[in-house]
Amino acid sequence: MKGSTAIPLSPMITIQDYQLAAITVFTIAFMGTICNSLVAVFTRRLASLNNAFGRLTASQAAGEMILCGTFAFYFSPMVYFDSPWMKQHAQYAGVVLLMCYNICIVSHLFIALNRMCAICFPLKYDICFSYRNTTYLIVFSWVLSILLPFFLHGIGECNLLYSDSAWVFMFRATERCGFISWYFDFGQDFAVVVFIAIIDTITIIRVRLTAAEIQKSGCRVTTSKRTRDVTFLKQAVAQGIIFAVELYTYFFLGWEFTNKWMIFLFTTVAWNVVHCCDP
Repeated sequence: MKGSTAIPLSPMITIQDYQLAAITVFTIAFMGTICNSLVAVFTRRLASLNNAFGRLTASQAAGEMILCGTFAFYFSPMVYFDSPWMKQHAQYAGVVLLMCYNICIVSHLFIALNRMCAICFPLKYDICFSYRNTTYLIVFSWVLSILLPFFLHGIGECNLLYSDSAWVFMFRATERCGFISWYFDFGQDFAVVVFIAIIDTITIIRVRLTAAEIQKSGCRVTTSKRTRDVTFLKQAVAQGIIFAVELYTYFFLGWEFTNKWMIFLFTTVAWNVVHCCDP
């Protein structure tokens, strides 16, 4: 998701290249901003989502909305107009992007735990995910996600810098930055994605076992509901896989190319597509 210390070798970039890259990112990011805004609003207004799951989903959507909005209304104009001032301050936009990404992935983790608790421990669900506990989880996800990038990348030397070579954010090419980006960014995010996949797999297994028992009792309505639950959980697992693939493309695959458009596709574009489609 967040960069590499490699510097791509690209031929001269024309003004048309800048404009095409900016329009591409703006189109995807603007759609993501709108979609996530709608999710954040409607999950709070729909009575059926006036619960812990709805609140956690709204929190995640808010983080994704800010991330997509940063790409749409800061990154895209910066690239389109080739603004020196915006490029000079792009590292601050980079910190915001890291914060929002962390909010999204931590929120995904809590949503996965919410699903597992509802399926595996239904009698304890109202206690574990009470209004107060859910509020604590949301506050924790935002505070942790903001403070960690702030201290590691905001006030430290390991900034996420914008590179014109392929319209991409990259970490500084230092040993300390390499350590932080590998263990605190890629490693941490990949570990959370794997943990989410494990939680969802356990939940799916539990749903299937319960569905098999219910089917033996001849309760068709409940079985139908369980089938829908399994479909929903499979979609959640697919989201986790997409996040893992995007981490791989941003940290590894994109840098196997020297063509600026391929690097741009597997880094900046991939990052935007994931958060545009995530809601």
